[in-house]
Amino acid sequence: MVFQRRMMSVGGHVVDGKPRFSWQVSVVTACVALAGLAAGCGSGHSAGAAGGAGGVKTVGISVADGTWPWYTTFDKVIQKQLQDKGRKVVLLSGDADPVKQAGTISDLTSRKVDLLIVGPVDGKALVPAVRTASRASIPVLMAADPIADEGLQYVTAQMVNDNCEVAKLAAHAMADAVKGGGDVLTLEGLPGQPATVARTTCFADELASVAPRLHIVATQPFDWDPVKAQSVAQDLLTSHPGVAGMWVEDDNSAAAVCDVLTKKNVKPVMVSTGGSKNGIAAVKNGCLTRTVRQSPTTMGEQTADLAEKILAGQNVPKQNIAPMPVITADNAGQYPGDW
Repeated sequence: MVFQRRMMSVGGHVVDGKPRFSWQVSVVTACVALAGLAAGCGSGHSAGAAGGAGGVKTVGISVADGTWPWYTTFDKVIQKQLQDKGRKVVLLSGDADPVKQAGTISDLTSRKVDLLIVGPVDGKALVPAVRTASRASIPVLMAADPIADEGLQYVTAQMVNDNCEVAKLAAHAMADAVKGGGDVLTLEGLPGQPATVARTTCFADELASVAPRLHIVATQPFDWDPVKAQSVAQDLLTSHPGVAGMWVEDDNSAAAVCDVLTKKNVKPVMVSTGGSKNGIAAVKNGCLTRTVRQSPTTMGEQTADLAEKILAGQNVPKQNIAPMPVITADNAGQYPGDW
């Protein structure tokens, strides 16, 4: 299996022995205020000049990080869907940095795009930037992950994954597979990102409810990087030998962790989510107990469909949840994986 590695460097601090990152909302707000200079805050590529000249609608898209494998597929799908409808597309990447992503939103706002689609790296830190776009009469559509509750008033709609439900399903799967009590490890994605917060918190809460004899003894981030996930797993399994279960918040990375388990000759119950090609292969070979399909292709197609309705002036539901089928050894053959 080939795993895509993604390296990043962001500032952080340690709380209760676990790395945590502190996004500076005040800095984000400052970046938003400097909309005229916002081009320096973001980077990306354009499928056409911004603006609605000649009756052609322009859609601005700001994604959390265009180098993440999931977003690589999402970006291709949504751009093609929109371009096939005759839309101009400007896509910018936040590069896993909420300050930089706020700048990309400001950039797109200053270009006066007809619709803004945001896949947030941090749903709370981006509220000021989204508010500015909304006040400029630009409809905002959140994709993949939601905005924080205080920002809901500024968005037209959300097409998102229910990551809390995904985490609850994982907790039940682990409770069913692990007989008796034991220790559990959590390998979480990028701290602060909405998907990570929901997957970590909801898994812990649900596991405590349905399997009180299972205890999470360590939680460490791997920043959506399969290679880093291997390193984190190696360290945690050394510090906590004999664990009963592992919750890895991305199955592309969980598949990479399988190599570590094989070398250590251990086989804890491992559950995950994503529906990647590598993740589904890990379900088929028995390393991964189950995962959930969170398809970037489906997300891209459904987000584009919702965008078209908004551009046409149609009323749309505020909250829209993408389908997320559970994948086990029994049905893995039905899902080839699309990223």
